[in-house]
Amino acid sequence: MSGRPYGKAAEEAFAAADSYYFRSMARVQRLRAVRSQCHADLSAREVETASGAVEHLLHLLRGQRRSIAAAAEAEAALAMATDAVAGLRGVLVDGNFDFNPPPQKATRSWLLRQRALLDRVAAAAGAARLVHKAVSAAESTPSLRPGGAGAAAVLNAAAAAAASARARLDSFLTPTLETQSASYGDDGIAGDNAWEAPPLVNANLRDVLLGNFDAMRSLAGKVEHAFESAATAAAAAATSIEGAAPLPGWEPLRALLAAAVAAADAFESGAPVATITGAGSSLASAAEVDAKIAAAAEVEARIAAGRGLHSSTSQLNLCRLWH
Repeated sequence: MSGRPYGKAAEEAFAAADSYYFRSMARVQRLRAVRSQCHADLSAREVETASGAVEHLLHLLRGQRRSIAAAAEAEAALAMATDAVAGLRGVLVDGNFDFNPPPQKATRSWLLRQRALLDRVAAAAGAARLVHKAVSAAESTPSLRPGGAGAAAVLNAAAAAAASARARLDSFLTPTLETQSASYGDDGIAGDNAWEAPPLVNANLRDVLLGNFDAMRSLAGKVEHAFESAATAAAAAATSIEGAAPLPGWEPLRALLAAAVAAADAFESGAPVATITGAGSSLASAAEVDAKIAAAAEVEARIAAGRGLHSSTSQLNLCRLWH
């Protein structure tokens, strides 16, 4: 059913109906299999009539289930609208509800945009961790390992921050597969077709969006600080690899966090989502990123197996690959 509580009696009735329905389906299948082996006292017409009656009863049963499912969907939609309207009351301030809902269409758009952006940040952080691990494993000289343990800690923090921010959005999103349509109303907002925004949004969602954008701002500052520190250390090092990036594999993550900061500024200024260009426009294509990750994994495997090139040469190849 719709997932809302109907009471113990109703739940038992629905469970019994499901059991009866599937037993009926199985029996109809058995009837079709043995109808040609009926008793000799039964004529072919009698068997055909009885089989038709059974299948007609199954047809009626399926019709009832469709009607109940449609009623449950209507009830769920009504309950969702009721909960959303109740949520618009806001918070209790000095004995009164502060009725100050955010812009509906714009906030729903920003909800879907932020979710998609957080998915990309989490994926980029995971890819950067893989490349960082591969590059570090390929270099036996500690002074040539990019970033050191500090860079790895920043990447771990980035992945954790993106996951936490996504988790805070979960209560406001519905998987599109659980709904009939991909958007509410006529605004055509459907995100990446994986998630659907609620029909009405309240101040709680606005506060969560603001908090997530603040977290992305903080994370962008930490990533940029780590990248600049690595660049400074590489420039001052007595030995270095010419043409190597300070932190290979960080470019997609940095670009996505820069896009997140721009989106945060736009959201706080009240600008619509349409004014922000796609975060992926300044990045390499997904196929190129996958190829780089695969190359990094291959080099790491060769080093572990003892079949790779000299460590400095392997790191040089990786660094140039991600530069």
